Amino acid sequence: MGKLDGKVTIVTGATSGIGRRTVEIFVAEGAKVLATGRREEFGRSLEAALGKDKCLFVRTDATKEAEVKAMFEACLAKWGRLDCLFNNAGGPAPVGGIETIPVEGFDAAMATLVRSVMLGMKHAAPIMMKQGFGSIINNGSIAGRRAGYSTSMIYGAAKAAPCSSARRTCAATRSRRAASPPASSPRRWAFSPTRRTATPRRRKR
Repeated sequence: MGKLDGKVTIVTGATSGIGRRTVEIFVAEGAKVLATGRREEFGRSLEAALGKDKCLFVRTDATKEAEVKAMFEACLAKWGRLDCLFNNAGGPAPVGGIETIPVEGFDAAMATLVRSVMLGMKHAAPIMMKQGFGSIINNGSIAGRRAGYSTSMIYGAAKAAPCSSARRTCAATRSRRAASPPASSPRRWAFSPTRRTATPRRRKR
């Protein structure tokens, strides 16, 4: 029996790297996965390798709300529920001093690293709240908590947002914060918009 038997998940940015490996592990542990990304060739190869009954690829630009909404609709149409969303879509950001950052590069990075997370949370939360269960995982980075861990200050600033937005969403909805990684390695931030507590919990360090 796998740890994720019967679970239905969505993984964004699933065509390579962390996202692709996450899909492979989730499927190996028994989950059904809707894998998304912009590179259709890589997504289709993942779908073929794992089997369409276990992994369905839907080409999605995670920065575009219409496509994100369609992603959730495809998941519900296929499996009728959503247990977990892994907000993993990401990309590079401009490097150099603040005085040299091109505005268009800044906007593109913020769209990929921040807007995609917001859109995922926005459209996953109502589904999970209606179901009465579900968890959202936002992929962060130590660069979002500590200076000097990225060559791009914009990347660091953007990666602070997934953790911060999860904290504030928990506070606003009084949801349970399921996992808070240590300050030395804040890679992921998970929370459940359906598990309520009287006040947001803070992890002791």
